[in-house]
Amino acid sequence: MACQGLLLGFAPPQLACSFLFLPFSWSSALGFPLMWHLNTVFPWFVYGIQVALGKKFKNHRVGLDPFEYRESRHFRATLDKCDAFGFHVSNSSYSACADQLRGPGTVQLVGPFFELPGATFALGSTASKFMKQIDPMVKFTTTQELAGYDRKWLYTIQRFTTKSSSGVVTEHCTLLSHIVLKIGRRTVSPARALALAGYGTEHGKSNWEIVKKMSKKEQREWLFDFGEGSSGKDWGIIVGPTEMRLETASEWPGSFVKTN
Repeated sequence: MACQGLLLGFAPPQLACSFLFLPFSWSSALGFPLMWHLNTVFPWFVYGIQVALGKKFKNHRVGLDPFEYRESRHFRATLDKCDAFGFHVSNSSYSACADQLRGPGTVQLVGPFFELPGATFALGSTASKFMKQIDPMVKFTTTQELAGYDRKWLYTIQRFTTKSSSGVVTEHCTLLSHIVLKIGRRTVSPARALALAGYGTEHGKSNWEIVKKMSKKEQREWLFDFGEGSSGKDWGIIVGPTEMRLETASEWPGSFVKTN
């Protein structure tokens, strides 16, 4: 430390400031302008180009239970994520980290849906539950899972956890996100989107064999071809319940109110 102080004492002021500035720059780099866009929007943009160019993606969902779905991202509590006064990850940073997971995570959940022209999603609302702070420079993991769905919304939970050197996992925060699937301005039933993706331990594989024979136009029409006014064309795809796991809503963050 004495040598370092001597070096800084004889160094030009600009060089001395550089020695002090570089560590702060490194620990705050992800908070620089446009970094949120690069981490959150750019992957979505690249995926859209790949779909437009006709790239084929392997469907790993066939025959699975959608509630087994998990998607994770790893972060570090750098200074740009921390409260300047509380010396821990700030509340807003949990949402910013979750943003980087909601888009890719939702694509991973119902991938074939997003390969259809005009398919997108929107975030309706969020709710948070904070349990324990995350200290500066600590590594943490954000994991997204499907909590439930109804006729309109996919309810996903993002869990923020740390793991000690002894392997003990601590949960610090949970976020509940309301996500709606859209094609243009029309809302897509989550149950239909999941059936289109081949989910279902009983009918998933047979459903996917049918989906593979359909054109993108036919898949899109099938998503809306039900209820009053439907054409009645029967593709044979078996759709699961229109609502699932809402009985667990009392355990979710926030005060859940069912909407139609």
